Amino acid sequence: MKTQTKYQQQHPSAQNEQISDEVYGIAYLPWESKDEWLNIYSKTYSRKLSDQIEAYNVMLEWQRAGDCPLGVMCTRIILQGVIKDKVFHSDVEQSLDDNDLSVHLWWINYEIFK
Repeated sequence: MKTQTKYQQQHPSAQNEQISDEVYGIAYLPWESKDEWLNIYSKTYSRKLSDQIEAYNVMLEWQRAGDCPLGVMCTRIILQGVIKDKVFHSDVEQSLDDNDLSVHLWWINYEIFK
C-alpha cells in the first residue's frame, strides 16, 4: 500500500498528475499538479535556505509516496548536500556557490535522459 502525501490526506478525492507514454503507458506522479511541481522546482533553486529545506521535505514526501521519478530522487540527494553545506559553513567563501546546484542537476538530467 502506498503512503499518501499530506495533500492527498487533506484532499481524499485528489488525483495525482499522470503522464502517458507509448512504451510504459500511464504513469502516476507523486505531485498533485504541474503547479505544485513548479513551486517545488522554484524553491529548490531559491537562494533562501528555508525554501530549499521545504523543497527537500516535499521531495522526501514524494519519494515515500512511491512512483517518484529518479531525477527527483537524485535532486533531493544533491539538495540535501547543499543544505548541509550551507548549515555547516557559515563562511560564504567555504560554502557552495549558487551555480553549483544548477551544474549538478544539469549533469544528472543529462545522464538520465541521454
